[in-house]
Amino acid sequence: MKNLILFLFFVSLCLCDSYSQNTQSAEVFPWTARPRLSPQQLRLLQLETGMDSLREDSPVREATTAKLTALKKRLGPLAVRYAKPYELIASTAASNLCKIFNPTKESLVFTVSIVGDTEQFGSRRASMGRETYLPPGCTVVVTNLYWTTPAFKRSN
Repeated sequence: MKNLILFLFFVSLCLCDSYSQNTQSAEVFPWTARPRLSPQQLRLLQLETGMDSLREDSPVREATTAKLTALKKRLGPLAVRYAKPYELIASTAASNLCKIFNPTKESLVFTVSIVGDTEQFGSRRASMGRETYLPPGCTVVVTNLYWTTPAFKRSN
């Protein structure tokens, strides 16, 4: 199975798609070697999500904004934000192979679920969504994509 996945990955890298000219200098990650979120990046996302629930006149908002700004400054180019719907581009490289491309100038966080990636919760079995991020101009290759959030633009 691993040999098949590696074979399909290398075949996908050889295929030419409409983004190959734009991403020649950018990295292409297989799903197993995708960038992982650091604790500081997770904290940044948590603070941004918390800001959405605070009222404009909340005294906590100012302190949270200061923490958020300081953390973004400390992370520098590693700062991330959640992707908006249709901001990332997905293209099919083979019948079970999908390339996800980040055309923006920011690192974007998104969730991907792979067919068969499930866990048992009590008497129920659930598909697992794995959060990851993509640096600007980079691509991740996913085998057996099940679902994603947010929605992606489609090419091909």
